Amino acid sequence: VGLSVPQGGGKSLIAVLQFLLSGQRTAILTHTKPLQEQYNRLFAQDTGLTDIRGQSNYPCVIQPTVMVNEGVCHWGTPCSLKVNGCLYYDQERAVLRSPFVVTNYAKWLASYGYEQGLGEFDQLICDEGDMVLDALSNHLAATVREAQVKKHLQCDLPTEGTSVEEIIAWA
Repeated sequence: VGLSVPQGGGKSLIAVLQFLLSGQRTAILTHTKPLQEQYNRLFAQDTGLTDIRGQSNYPCVIQPTVMVNEGVCHWGTPCSLKVNGCLYYDQERAVLRSPFVVTNYAKWLASYGYEQGLGEFDQLICDEGDMVLDALSNHLAATVREAQVKKHLQCDLPTEGTSVEEIIAWA
């Protein structure tokens, strides 16, 4: 089902009503954190909506000066807080138990691409649906920096004005 509703037309309310009327496990995806926060502010208390974001949004309990994505659990060091006590991993477990979830496209794609996922859902509501392809493109993109080329290939990149034939020969 697709809806095209103008800004201020009640898309968020429609999404919540769809969950409430269907009784099915539902995930709402947004492109922006402000819209994700709006869902939480307006609907979490009354609907049990559970929010999850990427690891860079949660401070590491062991190292409060870094976020979970840079925490010791990513350095090959076992962390007992992953089982209980880590803000991020505790929230992931809460999401797995929740019938109603809001997250952003980047977290959704990363979760199913690199992590355990957020479980199975009966309904997926893509708010800001016009941003789905951009989010997917960003998720699938790979960036190679000039410094990496120089370090690993031990050569310089072709400069501006280099002909196609010269670029092919360089490659």
